Amino acid sequence: MSRSRYTHIRKRHNGLEITINRGVTPGEVDSIMSRLTAHRLSTYSTVVYLIVGSKRSKIGKLASIDMERLRRKVHALLAKSRSIGLHIVDEGTTGVMHRHNAHAYRSVKIASRF
Repeated sequence: MSRSRYTHIRKRHNGLEITINRGVTPGEVDSIMSRLTAHRLSTYSTVVYLIVGSKRSKIGKLASIDMERLRRKVHALLAKSRSIGLHIVDEGTTGVMHRHNAHAYRSVKIASRF
């Protein structure tokens, strides 16, 4: 649904997959965090999983995640791994990230105000 040089966002069923590759710029990480924040404000319940290599670990509910801590963790993991993934699973399909236009880069400025 959206792609930059080092990030890829895909929608599959009731979940979203975000792949972040090494070399990501701070602006691209800010874009992902602002999209997650906008999604957090528009959904009831969302669970976030972190995927590093073949290991998948549950981070927790999106509403209770500290975005600054997640940002630091992403940068720390990318120093060790070539790519990492975030898997966002919703109970429903009503969130902002499920709308196709939310992934267009022209709407990132709107999402970054949150």
